[in-house]
Amino acid sequence: MRTAILTPAKTDITSSQGQTSSLAARPSRCLDTPLSQAIASEPRLRRFTRCLLATGLLDDLDEAGPFTVFAPGEAAFPQQQAAFEAWFDQACVSSLFDVAEFHVARGLILGPGAPRRVASLEGRSLALRADRGGLVVNGKARVADTWLAKNGVLHFVDQVLIPAGIHLSGEGSLVGPARGRPSGVRLAAAYRPPACADNLGATGRVE
Repeated sequence: MRTAILTPAKTDITSSQGQTSSLAARPSRCLDTPLSQAIASEPRLRRFTRCLLATGLLDDLDEAGPFTVFAPGEAAFPQQQAAFEAWFDQACVSSLFDVAEFHVARGLILGPGAPRRVASLEGRSLALRADRGGLVVNGKARVADTWLAKNGVLHFVDQVLIPAGIHLSGEGSLVGPARGRPSGVRLAAAYRPPACADNLGATGRVE
């Protein structure tokens, strides 16, 4: 069975061109907890939390980092509970891992900025662009709120991000190829984050 595993990244994050990103803004909340606790304790993220728990990603977001998580709220998931429960069937395991990892990127990605792409843990990239003063992911998922945790950034988005090759059926079930692709690389060490106040004043750079 696949295990979701992350690697720590440098706090000083660079784009593929080595340029400083203009994606910088003050989050609405600065938390003294890691991303795992921020996500698991938020009522708006119950279904997303289940996805992270099922794939092991929630545990991995406990200490390592920094990471940026694009977290879809409850309304972003299928309205029918049975369709959502089908995401956790054995036949959907690989697709569930891909979808969960597609919502996580290495580094601190903050606020609106110039259009750019960042690599997700799933392996494919996420397109980011500024629109009407906000940040939009993959052309349609809008960031509604941003929190800063001890080991990264939590963006609340209004849609589930689905990587290429996977789609939602009319009922909302995950449909994709069944494969045993290994996930990421092993979590090697804990990340010791800077003080929250320092993060608030930092300009993130995108990897």
